[in-house]
Amino acid sequence: MSSTKYSPKSLFRLFALAEAVTWTLLLGALLARALFTTPPILLTVVGSIHGAVFLGYGVIAALVGVNQRWGFWKIVLGTALAIVPYATIPFERSVEKRGLLVGAWRLEHSGETADDHWFDRLYRWFINRPALLAIVLVVVVVAIFSALIIAGPLVVGLNKRDSSQSQAGSAPGLFSQATSVTKALLTKGVLALKSFRITSTIFSAACPGYG
Repeated sequence: MSSTKYSPKSLFRLFALAEAVTWTLLLGALLARALFTTPPILLTVVGSIHGAVFLGYGVIAALVGVNQRWGFWKIVLGTALAIVPYATIPFERSVEKRGLLVGAWRLEHSGETADDHWFDRLYRWFINRPALLAIVLVVVVVAIFSALIIAGPLVVGLNKRDSSQSQAGSAPGLFSQATSVTKALLTKGVLALKSFRITSTIFSAACPGYG
C-alpha cells in the first residue's frame, strides 16, 4: 500500500467494491453447485477468495476509519456490514456523501489535542512507513484467515456433506442447498460478531476514551 498512490477514499472504495464482487462469486458458486454438478474444489477456492477479501476489507475499513476519525462504533459498523451481501457498497456511498472520506492520510500532527493520544502517534508512525504497514496488515489477515481454516471452513463442511449425499446416491435438492447456505451465512455472521465484540472489548480497555 502506498499512502501517495491511494487516498483513504480510493482505497476504501476499492475494497468495498471487491467485497461485493467476491460476494457475487460466492453466491454464484453456491447456485451453480445447487443446479449443476460442479467440482467441490470450485466452492473451496471461491470461498477462500471471498474470505480473504472479507478480512482485507475489515482491516482497511478500520484503517480508513481511524484516519478519518469516524469514531469507534462507526468503524465497527462499517466493518460488520461486510457480513451482509453487498452492504459495503451503500455504506461506502453513505460515508462519501457525508464527507467522511474527504482528505489525505494523516502523516503529521494536525495540532489537535486528539493527535496526542498514543494510538494516534502509533498510527502516524505506521502510516509514514507504508511498506512496513502493508506487511503488518498482510500478516494480520493471514493469521486470522489461518485461524478460521484451523477452526474449520464452512465451505469444506458443505462440500463434505455434498460428497456424502452423492455417495449415498441422492443429489442435494435446491431447498436443501438453500438451507445449508443460510446456515453457513448465519454461522459466519455469528463468528464475525463475536470477533467484533472481543476486539471492541480489548480496544476499549487499551484505548479508553478514544474515538
